[in-house]
Amino acid sequence: MTLLIQNGLFDENKDEAPPISFSESLLALSKVRGLGIKGIFRIVDKYRDNLGEIFSHNGETLFHELASLEVSGAKGIAVSIFKEKDELIETAKKEVKSLHARNITILSPRQLPNRITLYPDSPLWLFVEGNVNALSTRPTVGVVGSRQPTDSGRLFARRVAKSLSMYDAVVVSGLAEGIDDEIHRFSMSYNLKNVAFLGHGINRVFPQATSDTRSQIIAGGGAVVTEYFPDDTYQRSQFVARNRLQAMLSEAVVFVEAKQKSGTLHTYNFSKRYKRHVIGIKSNWDALDKIIEKDGYPVFDLNKKSGMKLLDREFRRLSEAIGRKNSIVDKLEKQIFEEISIRDIKSSDIKDLHARFISMTANLLSGEEK
Repeated sequence: MTLLIQNGLFDENKDEAPPISFSESLLALSKVRGLGIKGIFRIVDKYRDNLGEIFSHNGETLFHELASLEVSGAKGIAVSIFKEKDELIETAKKEVKSLHARNITILSPRQLPNRITLYPDSPLWLFVEGNVNALSTRPTVGVVGSRQPTDSGRLFARRVAKSLSMYDAVVVSGLAEGIDDEIHRFSMSYNLKNVAFLGHGINRVFPQATSDTRSQIIAGGGAVVTEYFPDDTYQRSQFVARNRLQAMLSEAVVFVEAKQKSGTLHTYNFSKRYKRHVIGIKSNWDALDKIIEKDGYPVFDLNKKSGMKLLDREFRRLSEAIGRKNSIVDKLEKQIFEEISIRDIKSSDIKDLHARFISMTANLLSGEEK
């Protein structure tokens, strides 16, 4: 008998807990007294999808496991887990059932999209409300910017959404007020799926003004995602960490309007770190687009047709790079026929339209811009 058993810290005659799922194990660990997020992360990093094994250890093994992982307060935590595991697991099972009833899934390390598993600061789990498949659909384009944009900034966000609509991109943003909310709402008006990352738990809504947008994202086949435990409140540092996930999931990130010293700067730095394709939108502010341009990334003026065309070219290249079939012609055809269907069009109008279209096509093919 070891010293810990002799001292009565562990009762080795207690029945071992049955195997439990990753989701149940993770939530059970989140309820352990004295066990912080760093300790949980170290445990999950070792056990990965087999996290439930931590609850099957005898007391002595559990203590040594936690100590080897350098979990702070290993002895006390081992005692808590061992003596309270039945209650912890039962509570976790109920919480998982409640989350599932609300269409919330907990992704284990093996279930995470590959794009966000490649870095030292990658998450080991995610809480996903809505369509889990939205996280793996490509292309993914992040669009971020100021919480207090100008009218021009809002207009530019709408133009980015319009350009993306031709390529069936999944829009990634942070469900904040301002540019985030603008790009979420207008991209959904073009039937684009959205993924929104939160800087707090999935049970929280912040800011409250984004509640309707959040519901629309879910209803539109998108997802609301967080790495924080369900009831975690919002903190400034968590929103910075949230920004890294936006950059990780996105293949390209568009910076619409943001000051040089802002939270968006963190997203920009993360985008560079993960070697994402960065696109800046020209602003009248002393803004982030100046830094983006200085760093050698493209910056487009969406007040000009030439800028819109260049932005569209970037999105087309992104789409073609992943082998996505070009659907621009199909979408343009649909738009034209939808417009014609609600107009009092005569046969003479159709002939006139046909002649003009032939002329316009000839000009475009010759490299002339109209």
